[in-house]
Amino acid sequence: MREVVEEEKRRDEAENRQRSEENLKHFQQPSTYFGYIAGTSTRGLIAIMLGRLKLTVDECIEQYEIIGETIFAHPRRFHVQNKLWLCSKFDWRNVEGALTQVVNKYAPNGLNQNDLGQGPWTKFREQVTDGEHHCKTVAVAVKDNGDAVTTYLFRSYVHPVISGQYYALNPDNIGCEADIVDVARATSAAPGYFKVFEVGDHKFMDGGVQADNPATFAWREVVQMARNNDTNTTAGKAIACFLSIGTGKSKYEIFGRKVQSRAHEAATPYFRFNVKEGLQDVKLDERTEKNRKVRNDNTEKEEKISMSTLAYLQFVTEAYLASKETMVPRAAEVSVMDEVQRCATKLVDYRRARERISLSTTNGNAT
Repeated sequence: MREVVEEEKRRDEAENRQRSEENLKHFQQPSTYFGYIAGTSTRGLIAIMLGRLKLTVDECIEQYEIIGETIFAHPRRFHVQNKLWLCSKFDWRNVEGALTQVVNKYAPNGLNQNDLGQGPWTKFREQVTDGEHHCKTVAVAVKDNGDAVTTYLFRSYVHPVISGQYYALNPDNIGCEADIVDVARATSAAPGYFKVFEVGDHKFMDGGVQADNPATFAWREVVQMARNNDTNTTAGKAIACFLSIGTGKSKYEIFGRKVQSRAHEAATPYFRFNVKEGLQDVKLDERTEKNRKVRNDNTEKEEKISMSTLAYLQFVTEAYLASKETMVPRAAEVSVMDEVQRCATKLVDYRRARERISLSTTNGNAT
């Protein structure tokens, strides 16, 4: 978000415009810029923190590190999985406790301490005021139906049941009535690591089991929601910009290419950032200091350096951002940071256009 904030400041300076500290913080919140934020598994947790709880990126990173330390620092000593004894590697109570602390920490201002953990604000469905910008959040999970499993979308909003929709994942709105913590547990209940999580009478597990890259589901969801209001809405009109962030390239990268082609057909600006190498073999619960292969830019050779998991993640991500890559839809190799800046410029364009429309509407109503 640094590039987004800097772009906002540049434009404010050009317009000789002053903003309050509160407004400046809004520029650090992805929810200020996006209409939808979706994720699955641990990325589902990130989607919830950025979209539903309105955290800044820095706040999200801080809380993610705390959650990881709380959960993964204490594996069960015995977590053998077989037909006779099913025992997940980590205790779900640690997950619930860590997530509850995050939700309580970012409770609405003015909420009485005795009210923490209860009330409508703890529900995944967000209470919003008509007319205000509202970032919708989608956490993807897998629902266990007994004889089969299906991809399931937990929504922070109501998806109305419209007859004749060409494709609709569970427009039943059961999920949006669940607690934020329960949705977070459902989307991240990775088999072997955590036990299957129950919300009401339904069983859920990690969304990555079926939708490790939920880009296609997100695209369909946004288009459907737009067409609920206007059946003639095109995908290009429904989605002004699509940003997809991966967790390291793998052999399953092909699953995200459908959205690339759809964005191209709809003339929708599409951005995909995904670290090319170094993250593929990092395990979900890895948090160790160990020797890791890194490339020395001075000698152009690989070396082994002792790094913690978080330090390594940061290292390979920064290396990726400093590199060049062939970006979609352009065939030419471009600087990744140039593409990040292009994305930031688009996001600021859209937010400012929305701001102008809002001010125009407000002034019109006032007169």
